[in-house]
Amino acid sequence: EALNTLYQFVRAQQMLGIRYVKIITGKGKRSQEQVVIKPAVLDWCQIPQNAEMLLDYSPAPDESGDYGVVIFELRRP
Repeated sequence: EALNTLYQFVRAQQMLGIRYVKIITGKGKRSQEQVVIKPAVLDWCQIPQNAEMLLDYSPAPDESGDYGVVIFELRRP
C-alpha cells in the first residue's frame, strides 16, 4: 500500500514538473529494532517502471544525522 502511494506521489510530482522530492522514511511505527521502510523505498527505485521516473536518488542525512530521508531527482515528463 505504501509503495503504491509512493508511486502515485512521485508520478504526480513528475507531471507537475517538480525536479526534486524528499521522501522521509524514518524508522516506521511498527518497527521494533529493524528499519524496514527505507530498504523498501530503495528497492522500489530499482523496479523498471519506477526507475524510469528517476534520474537519480540518494539517501540524505536528516538533522539528527540519521539517514531517514531519500532524495529523488525526477526526469522531465
